[in-house]
Amino acid sequence: MRTLVVIISKPFASLFRTLNLKIPLTSASFSPEGAALYFGTENGKLLILDLRALDKPPKCVNVGEADVESNV
Repeated sequence: MRTLVVIISKPFASLFRTLNLKIPLTSASFSPEGAALYFGTENGKLLILDLRALDKPPKCVNVGEADVESNV
């Protein structure tokens, strides 16, 4: 099991969340408005952590190769 600790510090507040993950992460990014963190996993899933609702588990979306259309 892998542990991911998310800490976001602002001038007047800080956000803290610990996630225990069974699958390695391959990427991480903030949403354009900064209200969520997106994590890509090794098995083709996208985890979406809503920073406005840290008491809820991340949403999981399957975006593996079978679900992606190629434009090539």
